[in-house]
Amino acid sequence: MPCFCLLNFYYSNLFGRSIMIISFKKSAKENLFQPVDALPLGIFRFLFGFLLCVEFLVLSRETFPRYYIEPVFHFTYPLFDLLGLKPLSKPFLWLIFNALQISTVGIMLGLFTRLCFIVFTSAFGYFFFMESAPYTNHYYLIFLLSFLMCFGHSGSIFSLDSLINKNARREQVGYWELFLLRFQICVVFFFAGLAKLNADWLIHAAPLYLNLVKHFSFLGYPLQEKWMAVVLSWAGMLSDLGLGILLFINRWHKLTFIWLCLFNGMNIFLFGLGIQTFPYLMLSTYILFLPAPIVRESIARFLNGRFLKYVPILDKT
Repeated sequence: MPCFCLLNFYYSNLFGRSIMIISFKKSAKENLFQPVDALPLGIFRFLFGFLLCVEFLVLSRETFPRYYIEPVFHFTYPLFDLLGLKPLSKPFLWLIFNALQISTVGIMLGLFTRLCFIVFTSAFGYFFFMESAPYTNHYYLIFLLSFLMCFGHSGSIFSLDSLINKNARREQVGYWELFLLRFQICVVFFFAGLAKLNADWLIHAAPLYLNLVKHFSFLGYPLQEKWMAVVLSWAGMLSDLGLGILLFINRWHKLTFIWLCLFNGMNIFLFGLGIQTFPYLMLSTYILFLPAPIVRESIARFLNGRFLKYVPILDKT
């Protein structure tokens, strides 16, 4: 009898946990595929495309070919070799770069959106993994975001595709499209904070101190002081971790937006064009975290309500 009771207790707990796991998986699946407003995704696609145009048609129009096309020898990533890829000749590399530039315009306008994302991701990924010498963090983020957006429907609204083809227009998309991009941005902030948990950054403040001495010594006290570099280094680490947590919680929108603006504004002031469009990209991603009614009402107010009116829909954002 005691054995039977023990077995009954064991199997009831086992099946109870199994049912809870199955229920959790079902709930998670339903939440991820729940329809949400597509407008924040469409606006982010426009902003992302605009920044790509600025990056590759203006700021890096000359420097990108210098680092990725003109070198005689390329320090490839292991993935590049694993896929059996080889650096092409310069005429073909220029052709790929021109295709990349054209695709950025298509992404911004939302014209042949999915095709442009595939072309851009393929071309940019080819260059990125072909040459590791000029590595920059924001280039890796651009590749990840564009790769994720290849699978979504960001061109279904706020785009030329939605105007040309009414069948392609969508007012709603699956929550998973927003979730993937949100998760990626939270990961960027959180791991940026973790990467700063070292003596070089928090104690010696080497990166910021060298930058302040090099570029801002003419401003005098206190920017050339070591303690100021230490304070700014700690502020940067806490901001990365804090913003990652705030974005993940996604409740205090005004506080998060003000902190995001101050943090990226400081990055622009300290590093300038050395980090290209990265601060502006991080600012533009915040629209993915805003509640859809706020986005619709703001855009409708901006356009005098002539084009976009908020239509209440079931929304998890």
